[in-house]
Amino acid sequence: MKKIILSAAMIAFGTFAMAQETSKMTKKNPAHMEQKRQENMQMMKQELNLTSAQMDRIKSLQDKNMAERKANAPAKQAERREKMAEMKAKRAQHNAEMKKILTADQYTKWEANKKEKMQKKGRKMSKMQQVR
Repeated sequence: MKKIILSAAMIAFGTFAMAQETSKMTKKNPAHMEQKRQENMQMMKQELNLTSAQMDRIKSLQDKNMAERKANAPAKQAERREKMAEMKAKRAQHNAEMKKILTADQYTKWEANKKEKMQKKGRKMSKMQQVR
């Protein structure tokens, strides 16, 4: 029984964590990202003592990789949405089965415990992110 509750909580928590990541990812400013890219290129140039020809080749390689990532992004997003929908369906099925097994009072208490555990884990994760 503990394993079922733990697995349900982990699935729900994973969904919550992924939702947080996507909101962070959309906040990135393209101009800031380009500036960071330039800074990284300059650091590489100094650390590795690169020539201008090498810098141009690295930049073109990065441009090619970035174009590939942008081209693959819609497929990756669709795949992620599909997985999330699958997880949501499994979670709903699990909850429905738990509702059949437990009495109404037990089910309410189980859901309350599940929400409380998710909130505790959420607070722990936010503290960990603040430390970073």
